[in-house]
Amino acid sequence: MQLALATGASLSAVCAMAQEGGDAAITQLYNAQNLRDSYAYIVVGSGSGGATVAGRRVNIPQSYLYPVLKQGNVTLLTGTEATTLIMEGTTCKGVNFVQDVQMKSARAPRVILAAGAINTPKMLVLSGIGPKAELDRIGVPVTVDLPGVGQNFQDHVLLAGCIWEYNEPLPPRNSLAGATFFWKSDSALDSPDMQPFQIEVPYATEVTGPSYAPRQGMDPVARPCPPKSRGRVYLTSNDPMAQAREDAQFLSHPDDLTAVVRCIELCREIGNSDTMREFVKREVMPGALSPAEMQDFAKNAAGTCFHKSCTCKMGTDEMSLVDANLSVYGVEGLSIADASIMPRVTTGNTMAPTVIIGERAADILLD
Repeated sequence: MQLALATGASLSAVCAMAQEGGDAAITQLYNAQNLRDSYAYIVVGSGSGGATVAGRRVNIPQSYLYPVLKQGNVTLLTGTEATTLIMEGTTCKGVNFVQDVQMKSARAPRVILAAGAINTPKMLVLSGIGPKAELDRIGVPVTVDLPGVGQNFQDHVLLAGCIWEYNEPLPPRNSLAGATFFWKSDSALDSPDMQPFQIEVPYATEVTGPSYAPRQGMDPVARPCPPKSRGRVYLTSNDPMAQAREDAQFLSHPDDLTAVVRCIELCREIGNSDTMREFVKREVMPGALSPAEMQDFAKNAAGTCFHKSCTCKMGTDEMSLVDANLSVYGVEGLSIADASIMPRVTTGNTMAPTVIIGERAADILLD
């Protein structure tokens, strides 16, 4: 977790820290030695997603954060654990956090939560903002009853997977997964609902791995997108150091299971095609299965694609948390700028859209 404490006009950079989650430490080079009494903005976030631009690997801190750290008006705290929001009535006044085993706090007129689809709802609930029944269950006094906090959880399901053994072992190249395409499981659909992509090494789950014992080969991975299944994020206690729980409900919607099975069939068609024969010796898994067996294989092969999102969705219905300006309903001085505000997970990867959410948040707050 990081806290970026902005004292000037560098909000665009610190808001771009908004990520779907990930590596908990950006850098240890910019730990603050002395905290101010107040800041213009506080951004609570984590993540260090990257991309390749013009042949060079770049990441979000490198592109947005590092340049402004030299200006002196942004304080970056690493190795911190944000615990709760400082609430005065229904107004957010700052953030409580733990650093070096000490409880500390920072205040600002505006707090931007960018802690991702797991930790953003966690901080809200610990601060008394969430479904009343959930708050009552873990003994947190209700500040604002928002029933949508932690609900509507979505993630792309990654199927691990369809594996072919190489004729001769080939060394992996590039990012290990550089070939992909989007396809429809049904031509009548308005847009693609699955994304096969190739992984250059065997990739299996704790269930499919022991069953098939893949040693080496390539793995066209099946992924339905976007999913129709919905899960939730919830807490089991009011201890800020306890991890939030995730009930993903993968493949609980029958359309997702149908799309996954068709995606596996498509991957098998490609892997067993004449074009691929010079590269592959045999199909390792799943092989020819009955419809029921293929559904069981899909469920055993399902896992996360780490595109967790949608737990604090934008909208106007009773389950929505933020408005079109990313402000939290019923709470003054609080915004959310991460993948949790998506009403529906994107068809493709979530990193770039989440960066755009951070960019848009900066535009809104600085306007």
